Amino acid sequence: MRSYINKIKAPKYYNLRTTCHIHGWKNLAPFSWDESNHYLHFALLAEDEPVEVSAQQHNDDIVIETVSRSVLNADKKARVSNAVIRALDLAADTTELYRLSKSINSEYGALVRNGAGRMLRAPTLWEDAAKTLFTTNCSWSLTKIMCQSACSANFSVATARGAYPFPAIEKICRAPVPRLKDKMRVGYRAAYLKNLAARLKQDRSSVDIEKLTENELRHYFGSIQGFGPYATNHILVLCGVYNQIPVDTVVKSYLQQHHQTEDYLDYIDSCFGKWGEYKWWGLKLEMMINGANWLGD
Repeated sequence: MRSYINKIKAPKYYNLRTTCHIHGWKNLAPFSWDESNHYLHFALLAEDEPVEVSAQQHNDDIVIETVSRSVLNADKKARVSNAVIRALDLAADTTELYRLSKSINSEYGALVRNGAGRMLRAPTLWEDAAKTLFTTNCSWSLTKIMCQSACSANFSVATARGAYPFPAIEKICRAPVPRLKDKMRVGYRAAYLKNLAARLKQDRSSVDIEKLTENELRHYFGSIQGFGPYATNHILVLCGVYNQIPVDTVVKSYLQQHHQTEDYLDYIDSCFGKWGEYKWWGLKLEMMINGANWLGD
């Protein structure tokens, strides 16, 4: 077993705990959050090597430990580094969000200054997209079961410490639909998941999907079976596009309780339109201030 320690300088207005508590991803395998020590743990694939990552913030440094079965070459180390930067949202610049939030309400500005404005993501777009599919038309408890079943010996090889990464896209492309239904507990989503995997696998060699424009991203995911308006807006948020709010049962319940409205789409535009390209963050920051930021704990 090999252990590698790396320090990454935290960007301005960064807080690891806050980043991990913006939405529910920290509760979905292969992520786990240690509240007592403020550690984030997760497994990922460095090419074909399953590795386990732990992250903890010490002042302005993010300390990353990577544990592997064997020596990692330069390419695999780079793969891990890029995955960590993506997962911890370390490349995001929240300067403009801070300026806007402070101008709207000082409480919003304080939240962004203290670490809001970034969110925990999966190490890969593939994993984020698959998990988004797992949140559609079902309870949160079932979403957790799907993720836990995916991150298992049925679809992945364990790390040196026994954690299972989210399965490789090639693994899902090869898996028969009945096996996905039976072992991953994804139900009708099995065919959608295979289609998603095949589409991303086909396109990733020629297109950097995360560098597409907003309209291109919206068209890309909107053309994939299973990605309706909610799922499309949700994956765009995970790609850093915040000008639309994914409306699910949590958002509907919040707007009913705190805004006394069921006219969701029109109301969102009128109430949060002042946030412009950060409309999703306007809602999220308000939910945090009101103690209603649901995390699925």
